This record gives sequence, structure tokens and C-alpha cells, in this order.
Amino acid sequence: MTARPWWWETDDPIREDFRNLAYLVWEHIGLPAPTPAQFDIAYFLQHGWAGYGQHNETGEIIEWFGHEPVEPDRTGWTRMGNPESKFREDIIEAFRGIGKSFLTSAFVLWRLYRDPVKEKVIVLSASGAKAKEFVSMTKNILMTMDLFERLRPRDDQRDTAWSFDVNGASISQSPSVKAVGITGQITGSRATLIIPDDIEVVDNSRTEDARERLLHKTNEFAAIKVTGGADVIFLGTPQTEESIYTKLIKEGGAMGWILPARYPRKDKRDSYKFQIEGRETPMDCLAPRARVVDLEPSLEWMPTDPERFDEVELSNRETKGRAYFALQFQLDTSLSDAERYPLKQNDLIVMACNFLKAPMTVSWGHDSNGRNKRIDLKNYGFTGDTWLAPLFIDNDWAPYEQSLVFVDPSGRGKDETGYAVLKALNGMMYAVETGGIQGDPGAAMQKVAEVAKHHNVNEIVIEPNFAPGVWISAFEPILAKVWPAEKPGDTSGCTVREAEWSRAQKEVRIIDTLEPVMGSHRLVVDETVAMDAVLMYQLTHITRERGALAHDDRLDALAGAVSEMQKVLRIDVASAAKDMKDAELQALLDRYVRDLEDGRTSWDDWDDERVGANVRYQG
Repeated sequence: MTARPWWWETDDPIREDFRNLAYLVWEHIGLPAPTPAQFDIAYFLQHGWAGYGQHNETGEIIEWFGHEPVEPDRTGWTRMGNPESKFREDIIEAFRGIGKSFLTSAFVLWRLYRDPVKEKVIVLSASGAKAKEFVSMTKNILMTMDLFERLRPRDDQRDTAWSFDVNGASISQSPSVKAVGITGQITGSRATLIIPDDIEVVDNSRTEDARERLLHKTNEFAAIKVTGGADVIFLGTPQTEESIYTKLIKEGGAMGWILPARYPRKDKRDSYKFQIEGRETPMDCLAPRARVVDLEPSLEWMPTDPERFDEVELSNRETKGRAYFALQFQLDTSLSDAERYPLKQNDLIVMACNFLKAPMTVSWGHDSNGRNKRIDLKNYGFTGDTWLAPLFIDNDWAPYEQSLVFVDPSGRGKDETGYAVLKALNGMMYAVETGGIQGDPGAAMQKVAEVAKHHNVNEIVIEPNFAPGVWISAFEPILAKVWPAEKPGDTSGCTVREAEWSRAQKEVRIIDTLEPVMGSHRLVVDETVAMDAVLMYQLTHITRERGALAHDDRLDALAGAVSEMQKVLRIDVASAAKDMKDAELQALLDRYVRDLEDGRTSWDDWDDERVGANVRYQG
């Protein structure tokens, strides 16, 4: 700093401004300087909302504790937090990867640097192991950075992986820093600073009961505060629309500070405002950095931390799904219908598929004149959803590289066996047939065997709804009869095995499997599949809520097939097509050389014999 600010109490710049320590810690561990967004988190960790002022007329926001050597005239400005409040209960919601936990680890050291005698810090996470990682990271900086040499634990002090004291700490039952899982024993401890770091995760927030249990654990924080009170600073990312962080802001008295990865669009701006009982106006929890969009609308949907997460990086994250990105990166728990029902017909490519081969490349897109809209196909989704034919189809076709049938057997109250035939070429997936067979399991097995033979698939994959191997044991004799083995030692025309994909909640599993593939437009469906009313209703109406659909057999089969074929998505479509064409060219040239050696010296002698080659002789 070039001048001593009016609010400094000492001449120690590290003691007075945590951002200075954050810079030194980043330098110590070999990282680039913190980004402006990271400095914003550091500033809020130190001051809370009391560190900001807002102009009464323009809405402009400033840092109240600026670099001014003399306290300026604040006429016309209102402080955004109560500076007289001795203790804070804040919730910092910031997108994955910005480094909020790492910054808070350094903040713990800053608090200890300022007052090693009185500070007692408890770190809680969803699991004890996660909290332990936080403490280990903090201790590692303490033990390796010369600035903290005077604070390192003495031989007669506590010093374990779960807790440690700093030199100069008061004699107390509570260590200077302690790690505890949110479900662990915290009563009996005392703290001046409580840091619940990512206490809400997928596994402990799926159901209303689970979230209520988690909220109940946060009520225990009052019992571990030192006499007089303590600061509570939550760090988190919402995992569900009913996130406990939202409830703590609305009903628990906590102050939210939310920094999304992108500046919010105008229609989503109110998603960061929460109506609090007793307040006339909603509480605006959007971080000041992101609120700039209110004054500069041109920033809408631009990255808020472009130095760390630029447009390319965020676009890649968005391909994982609308709801995923809305929660994990935009910190938006008020999901719209588009996010609530994430699977759209519009993301698919529909065409008449050949069951033996496919184009080398197929491109998705909207024709400027709407000529590739398939208005002849029924819309099973919501208003505005459309079917699209390919924007471009390569003239060159090749046999599929892989093919399978995925089967979701009937049973456990279900009345239909769902199946999906999926094939792949150059990273693109082709759903060439789907269906459901009601009634007798034997009839369903017969149909699946006939479908597998017709499409000459490489394998049949069964979802393990029963005891391991039961359905397969009954199915294999039927398959062997319908499609006898061609090779000695084989029992039938293709292999049969059970699926290995996740056993997580079905709705979440289906969406997490299909949404990234559909969002990147890697799934092509045959016209008959597009006309499968049962499948398409299931696809367009599924949500992440448990029991969202009464029946999901066909959609489950399609998602299972895509899951099994996922590895082909690692192949870039364009490069894979180029590699295949290069191989074809090389084979062509090899043949030409052989023909020259055999006395056929003219390219034209054999050029007419080849089929489908894209090479022309120059010279």
C-alpha cells in the first residue's frame, strides 16, 4: 500500500489487511497472484457486508475500508452491513474451483497472527476427513512459511492431524484449530470462529429429512461459541433447489454473499434476492463484484473471474448440464422449467438411420431459414421444443465401430421391459431402435434376441434388477436359439453381460448421463425413435426429483446404453473422421504402389475400380 489508510490501528500491513497476507501465501506456495475475485472473497472474509457502502442514488458499491489516508466524507452513502455488530454469521457461496477453502485456510492463520492467545477455530465439513484436509492445509502453511515461525506449536502443545495449538495460545480444553465432521461430536469444544466448509453435499442433502438433520446440526453451533459469541462463516455450493444455505439465509439469520461464475442475466437477477421475515424488501445477497451488471448490462453472462475461469472453461462446464451449472457455478437455487426439465428434443439430431453404417460426420445446428426443423414430428416436450434434422451430413459413410442393446428388464412392479439399440461411429452415438415389451418375460427375451440379431450388435447389456445373473441365465438359451454362435466356443451370436453403471438415485443418474451427451449434440436418433411417444415423454418430463416419472423403463434403457458407450465420446468427432480418412488414403496409396510393382503403371487403370475414395491424382 502506498499510504496508511485512516482505519489502520498499527503500521503492520499484514495485520490490518488480510488481502496482503493472501498475496504472500499465494507467493509462498508458488501460485500466481490472487485474482480480483479472490481478493474480493478475502475482503469479505475480513469485513463482511459492513465493509461495503452503496450510493443512495446511483447504486454504486464501494469498499468502505479503502486506501484513503484520511476518512472521506460518506454523505450520500449507506453502509451495507452493521459495523456495530460484534459477531457475524455469513454464508459465502462461490463457484467450484475459485479457491474459497484455500483463502479461508489463510484467513484462519491471519486470525491467529492477530490474536494467537484468544482465537479458537473449529472447521466442520460433511466428513471428518474433509475437515482434516482443511486443517492439514492450514498447518502446512504455518510450518513452512517464515512469517508464522513464532506461531508454530511447541513440543508441549497439541499437534496432531486433527488439531493443533499455536505458540502463545491460552491454556484451554479447546485447541487453536480443530477439525470435526458435521455429524461428529462438537459439544464440549469452544470456538471464536466456526467454519462450516461444504457441509452440504449430494449424499446428505437428497431428501427433506436429510436436510432437516443437517440444519439441526447447525443449531449446535450456538453451544460451542465462546462466552460472548463467535463468528460463523459458512463456505459452500448449493447441491439442491432446497439448499440449507438458502434456508439459513431466509430463516436462520445468516447473511449471504454469493459470487456466481457468470454475471447473471436480467431474468435471473432476482434469484439472488431472498425475502426475510420482518423485512420490507428482499435481502440482495449477490456479491458486489457481480452487482456491477446492474449498472453495466453488457456484462450479462460474462465470466466474473475471467483470469481463472474464462469463457472456454465455463462453456466446457456448461456441457455437463443446465441444472448442474445453475447450482454449482451460478449458485442459483430457483431453477426455471428449462433447468428443471433439462432434457430437450431440440438437443437431439433426428434422421433416418441406416442400421449398418453412418456418415463420417453429422453436425447439429439451426438453419438460418429453419429448413432443418422437423415439423412433421410430434413435440412430446414443452412449448418451444423442436426436432432438428442434421445441419450437415458427410457424403462418406462407414460401418459402425461399436453397437449394443441395453435392456432394462421388467420386474419389481414394472410392467414393461425397455430396450435401446445404440451404435457409434467417430464419437457420435446413434439410437437406431428403442421399445418396450409388456407382459411375459419370455416374450420380452425373445424380442430382445431378435432385435440383437437384426442389428448384429457386439453385445447385449442387462441392467441388474434381479439377483446377479438370473435374467441372463434365462435369456442366454433363447438368444442361442435365435442367434446361434458362428465361432467355436461361443454360446450365441454376441456376448451378454450385466451393466456396471452407477446405482445412484435413478433420476439423477439418467439426467447426469444423458444431459452432457445431448448438450454436446452427440446423440442421433432414428425417426422411429423420435416417434416413440412413451420414450420421448419420459425424456422431456424427467426431473431430478425422486419419483418424477411413474414409468421410466425406456428412458432408463437409453441412458444405460449411452452410459455403456460413453468412452467413445472421448474421441473428437472431427479428428476421428480425419484419422479414418487418412487411414483410407494410406491404404489407397499402398494399393497403388503394389499395382505399380505388378505392372499397372496408370492411376486411371484402377481408379474406376475403387469405391468411395476421396482422392484424386494431381500431376
